[in-house]
Amino acid sequence: AGPAAGSAAAAAGAATAAGAATAGGTLPAAPLAAALLCPHQVLPRIPDRAVEQGLGGTVVARALLQHGRLGQVRIVSGPRIFHAAVRHAMRQYRCEDRPGPPVPVIQEFRFQSE
Repeated sequence: AGPAAGSAAAAAGAATAAGAATAGGTLPAAPLAAALLCPHQVLPRIPDRAVEQGLGGTVVARALLQHGRLGQVRIVSGPRIFHAAVRHAMRQYRCEDRPGPPVPVIQEFRFQSE
């Protein structure tokens, strides 16, 4: 198993991605779930060190959707070892190109070593 969004899986542990809504930070209080707006998602790669050490955890990330891409990816919570992988994956998402101002989105990733 490996990083996974929804039911997809890859090589060295597992991560799942799901939408959630929370308040706080500089973004509006009710961001939309990235899973609803971004049909093309890239799974975060679980770091080798996390696999070797059997580490897991949940990372919550927020971003702004504009022109079909996510920008300003900000980690809200979760183990630091997974932050770079989540940022890198979310910056590769391809999303709906919605007119108007940037749309705040949120996504939760669950990493699990196997």
